[in-house]
Amino acid sequence: MSDVIETQRERVFYTWTAQKKAAPLEITGGKGARFQTADGEWWWDLGSTT
Repeated sequence: MSDVIETQRERVFYTWTAQKKAAPLEITGGKGARFQTADGEWWWDLGSTT
């Protein structure tokens, strides 16, 4: 687990999830309503489109 993820688990409150089971994403890039995570996957940020 990266330092970023460990720091997020210690300091970030995640909405709409059980806190102990929250799986933070390390975001490494993005464009428009999409962002890329450290594992190279692209995700849609559907909350940003409203």
